[in-house]
Amino acid sequence: VAFEPGRFIMADLRAPLGEGVITGGAAIGFRDKTIQADLAGQRVPLSEVTVVEIDEEDLRGQLSFDLAASGSIERPTSSLA
Repeated sequence: VAFEPGRFIMADLRAPLGEGVITGGAAIGFRDKTIQADLAGQRVPLSEVTVVEIDEEDLRGQLSFDLAASGSIERPTSSLA
């Protein structure tokens, strides 16, 4: 985590989630109201993802993804693969 004038930076993030992991980094510009983020998930168990209420026994498998977002905080451009 680093602070620069008007900017908050989180680099080299690593968050274990079940048997998987989410890695990446992000930055928020307070003065210019921008965001930049690159995150990747590898082998994240679907049972660990809480998007909707589903019985864990019904949800199986793993999720891998790449997420990129940048631009204004109010209207960032993003991609998910």
